Amino acid sequence: MQDFNVHFRHEDGSEEKVPFFGLKTNQLKDVFAPSCLSCFDYTNALADIVIGYMGAPFGWQWIVVRNPTGAEMLTVLEGLIETQPVESQGDRKAAVQQSIPAYDKGVTLPMWAAKLMGVVIEKIGPKGLEYARFSIDSHFTRNYLHVRRNYPQKLTAHVPEFAKRIVAQYQLPED
Repeated sequence: MQDFNVHFRHEDGSEEKVPFFGLKTNQLKDVFAPSCLSCFDYTNALADIVIGYMGAPFGWQWIVVRNPTGAEMLTVLEGLIETQPVESQGDRKAAVQQSIPAYDKGVTLPMWAAKLMGVVIEKIGPKGLEYARFSIDSHFTRNYLHVRRNYPQKLTAHVPEFAKRIVAQYQLPED
């Protein structure tokens, strides 16, 4: 979420927020299926309409209409949903570039530093639509590196052109 915490809901119903930068990502690598780490459809690109929270204000969802069929589907909801203008500010590119080594090496900060980093980035980092773009770019660079390292023979055919254009904006580590 845009508060730079990972929100966990446990089986007993309790909720826990853990600062993103305090996650032991090097221990979480086995949590993600290889298929997730080689997926470039993070935005459900073939859907007519997509609803999601990434970068939206708390309590709100994005609605992305991609074509006339999606627009027709949205008309069914007229009068049933509340909308507001999309907000966007900041620069995702510097944040993505700086996050690549941390993702790549599984860097974990001490919890006090992770909380401080979350507060600082929440104040000066990308917000709204620019945060959503940060998330997409971060996932694509992470997944591109995964495919390049683990399935190099499939890299050219597997990674879609739109993902390659996003990844090309960033300097990736050499293998």
